[in-house]
Amino acid sequence: MISHSGHGPLPPRKGDAAPLSLEQIRAKADRPVVVFPECTTSNGRAVLRFADVFSNIPVPVKAFPVFVMCVRYDPPTPADPSLSHSIPTSPIPNPIPHLFTLLSSPTLMRTMSIRLLAPSDSPSSQSFVASDFLAPGSKDQLGEACAQLIAQLGKFKRTTVLGWEEKAAFLDFYRQKA
Repeated sequence: MISHSGHGPLPPRKGDAAPLSLEQIRAKADRPVVVFPECTTSNGRAVLRFADVFSNIPVPVKAFPVFVMCVRYDPPTPADPSLSHSIPTSPIPNPIPHLFTLLSSPTLMRTMSIRLLAPSDSPSSQSFVASDFLAPGSKDQLGEACAQLIAQLGKFKRTTVLGWEEKAAFLDFYRQKA
C-alpha cells in the first residue's frame, strides 16, 4: 500500500519562476481560493504541520474572509475496511486477505464527514480572540490558528513535527528499499 501512496510537491527546477505567494494568487483570483495547507494526506489521526502558505498574514484577518473546514474519513473497522487503512490480520503482510475482505464487504463506500467552522468563530471574524489560539511570538499566525481550529473541529490531535516534507522523505526511503 505504501508504494502506491501519493507524491509530495515537486521541487522547483532550474529556470522555473518562483512560486506565487498566497497574497499574489488571491489578488489575481476572481473566485474563492481553496488552500490545503498540509500539502498531503495524513493517517486521519492528527493534523500535520502546515506548509508556510500563510506567512505574514496577521490574525484577525481583515483583508478577506477565511472559511475553515475539516474533512474526515471514518476509521476502518473489520466490517468496513478501507483501501488506504488496512487492518492487519496476520503478522506476515499479505494483501490478498485484505483485498478479499474489502471486495466482500457489504459496502465499498467510505463514510466521510465535512465540518465547517461557523463564520463568527473564523480567524477573519472581528470577534476572533487570537490569544486563545496563538503562542507568543508565533511567525505564522493564520496557519497556527487554522491548525488549532481544524484540530478542534475534527477532533484530531496535532503534530508540529511531521509535515509533508517528512512524509515525502519517508516515501522516498521506502521506495528505495522496495
